[in-house]
Amino acid sequence: MSAPQHSVPRICAGPRWAALLDTLGEAEDALAEALTDDELANGWSEPLRAAMLESVARNRRELLADPTRDELLEGWTDGEEIDPGAEDPRRDATLGPDLAASNLANAEQVLIETRRLAESIQSPARDADREHGMTDEVRTALRGCLATIERRLEAGEYLDGADVEAWVVLLDSVGFTRHPPATSTQLNRAVDEGGQIAQYPRGRCWEGVCIYDAGLARLANADIG
Repeated sequence: MSAPQHSVPRICAGPRWAALLDTLGEAEDALAEALTDDELANGWSEPLRAAMLESVARNRRELLADPTRDELLEGWTDGEEIDPGAEDPRRDATLGPDLAASNLANAEQVLIETRRLAESIQSPARDADREHGMTDEVRTALRGCLATIERRLEAGEYLDGADVEAWVVLLDSVGFTRHPPATSTQLNRAVDEGGQIAQYPRGRCWEGVCIYDAGLARLANADIG
């Protein structure tokens, strides 16, 4: 019996991981400088700056020591006291780690769901699912798309437009339809919120595919835009 996997497969390689560490470093550098009069007027204080600097430096240090810890950012101190409408490069630099951590966490969740869906369609489909298009050929094609997405996520890479488009085209070919996208973007059928699935074939297998597609689309929207 293989050893059970960690509940969250930590992605600690590739550009996603590098983005988290880089933004932490950038925030640490930004917080190291003394505050200006304008920043003090916008809601900053020296105790807040010191607390945020400690939070940033500690999280970067601990992530380097233990990348697999459960929480990406522990005891995170944000700057909610700071005027959000003011032009503030220092505050902007402190937003980077939270955004990078959210993106990494979303990718880890999609990786879990990718593996789960691939496993669920590994066995031959039931007759009822076959009647609604879940043939052996379609199962093979789905597993191929999922394997490509899994490899990319495991490597810590951002989703590639061609990989997501291959998934979208495959679903189109078996009867999935999407709401008209609100904008015209590179992969608007997949990554635009207006391109969510409107209709899909009947059957439990296809329902699982539809649910997976929603999470994949959210991550693709962040990665590809």
